[in-house]
Amino acid sequence: MGLVGNQHFFKQGWLTAFVGAMLCLVVTSAHAAEPASLKGVALIVGQSKYQHIAALPNPTNDARDIAKMLTDLGFDARSVTDRDAAKVKRDLERFAEDAEDADVALIYYSGHGIEAGGENYLVPVDADVSSLKDADQALVPISAVMGELKTTVPVTIMLLDACRTNPFPADAVLRRAPTASASPVSAGGLEPVRGARARANATATENLGTVIGFA
Repeated sequence: MGLVGNQHFFKQGWLTAFVGAMLCLVVTSAHAAEPASLKGVALIVGQSKYQHIAALPNPTNDARDIAKMLTDLGFDARSVTDRDAAKVKRDLERFAEDAEDADVALIYYSGHGIEAGGENYLVPVDADVSSLKDADQALVPISAVMGELKTTVPVTIMLLDACRTNPFPADAVLRRAPTASASPVSAGGLEPVRGARARANATATENLGTVIGFA
C-alpha cells in the first residue's frame, strides 16, 4: 500500500480510538446510561487551495475521511473546505450555536496554522504576508471559540492537524491589530494552547474538560 497509505489508515485508527475514549469519558463522568443518548457535534475544516502561500495536497481529503469517520461514530458532522477568513469565522460561530445543547463538541482542522504572542491562529486560504499586520481580523484566532465552547458544552475536543512549519517568511512578525505590538511567528507552526478566554456574561454549564490534540 505504501507509506502514505499506511500513515493515512494509522491516522484514522488513532482518531477513532481517541474520540471513542473521549465518549467513554463523557458517559462515565455524566453517569449516562447509554452512549447513544449522548449528542455529539463536529466541525471539520480542510484547507488545501491556498492562494498566496504554499498549497497543501492532503487536508481536503483528510477532512472528507474524518467527516465520514465521525458520522459513523454518531456525530452530527459538518465538513467545509478551502475557506477564507470570513467564512471560517462564520463556520465557527454557527458551530458554537449548534453546540449549545450538545454533550461533545469536536473541531478538526487540517491546513496551515501559526502561533505568535501566545495565540494560535488558523490560516485561511486567502491569507498572505499582509495578513500578519492585522491578524485577529485576517487570520482566525482559536482562543475565542475555545472559550465559548467551554462555557456551553461539557466536553470540547479540538484536533489541530496543521503543518509544523511556518508558511510565512522566517523573519515575519505578527500584530494582532495594526497598532498592536509585534510578536515573532513561531517556526514550528501551532503551539500547545496556554488557555482559553471565557466569554463574558456566558451561561455556565458543567464542564468536564477540553482536550486539544496536535499533529
